Amino acid sequence: MIVYLKYYLNQNGRTPSLESLPTLDNVKKEYIYYLFKLTDKNVHKTAEILDISPTALLDKLDKYKIRP
Repeated sequence: MIVYLKYYLNQNGRTPSLESLPTLDNVKKEYIYYLFKLTDKNVHKTAEILDISPTALLDKLDKYKIRP
C-alpha cells in the first residue's frame, strides 16, 4: 500500500496541497479498485492481499460500487 500511496500522492511530480488530499474512505476505495484490477478481478487473490475474507471484500466492492 505504501508504494501505491507514494504514487497517488506524487502524481505529476508535485506534492498535493492539503485541500486536494483524498479522504481515507476515498483512498480505501481507490486502493481496493487498484488491487482488484491488478489481480484481474480475482476476489480471492484481492482478499488475500488485503488480509480479509472474500465475503468482506465483496461487501466492500458493493459499498464502493465496484463491480466484479
